[in-house]
Amino acid sequence: MQRLAVIFAGDIAAYAVMSNHYHVVFYIDAITANTWSDTEVIPRWQEPFKASNLAQRFIHGASLDPCEESKLKELIELWRK
Repeated sequence: MQRLAVIFAGDIAAYAVMSNHYHVVFYIDAITANTWSDTEVIPRWQEPFKASNLAQRFIHGASLDPCEESKLKELIELWRK
């Protein structure tokens, strides 16, 4: 949980561990997340989730056509939220 808090600009405000489940109160710091560049958002999102081929190409310096750039911007904004 601590690692996810760091990745997603959050803070664990409270948690309770039960015998068969747990509860977490998670605060997301949207102000901090909104200051991240696109190149910061991509690796943060892809650390816990499967890598997007388009994002990986961008990170590795491949040139993207305008349609791909537009789609990547949409994905990054979704991940940032």
